[in-house]
Amino acid sequence: MKRFGALLIATVLVTGLAACGDDTADDSGGDDTALDDTSETSEAGRYGDTTEPVASDEGATNLVTAGTQYGEIMIDAGTSLTVYVFTDDTDTTSTCVDACEGAWPPLTAPATAGDGVDADLIGTTTRPDGSEQATYNGHPLYTYAGDEAAGDTNGQGFGDKWFVVDAGGNAVRSAMGG
Repeated sequence: MKRFGALLIATVLVTGLAACGDDTADDSGGDDTALDDTSETSEAGRYGDTTEPVASDEGATNLVTAGTQYGEIMIDAGTSLTVYVFTDDTDTTSTCVDACEGAWPPLTAPATAGDGVDADLIGTTTRPDGSEQATYNGHPLYTYAGDEAAGDTNGQGFGDKWFVVDAGGNAVRSAMGG
C-alpha cells in the first residue's frame, strides 16, 4: 500500500508541477525547477514533537510556527506539514488551480492561530471553485504533496515561486545563515 501511495504522489506531482513551476526560460542552462541545496532538512531541523498543537475549532486548520533551518516557519499543526506561499498569487487571489492543486493542496478555511501565529493576520479567500482557502497576511496558504513527514520542506524554492512562510507571513527564500 505504501508503494501505491508513493506512486500516486509521484503521478500527482508530475501532473501538478507542470502547472505550477516556472514557465520562463532559464538562460543559465540549469534546471530551473530543481530545488536548491538549502532544501534538505537535517534531523535537528525537523520539528516533529517540538510543536504543541493547541485546541482549535472542529475542522479548522490550526497554524503554528516551528523552528527549522529557515528559522521559525508556519506549519499546519493538525498534519504537522509545512505551509507555503506561491509568489504568482496576487493579493488574496489564488492562481494555483486545477492540476496545480494536486501538488499544492490549498489550506482550507477557517484557520486558527496557535503558538507563534498572529490571529489578526489570518483571513480567507474564495477560490475559483467556491471553496474557502486560508490566508495569512494576505497570502493564500498551501501545503506540498511531496512533504510526507513533519519537518519536510521539499517544496522550498520550487520553480523559484514556492516558499515556506515565516510568522510575519513573508516568503522565506533561504536558510538561516545561507
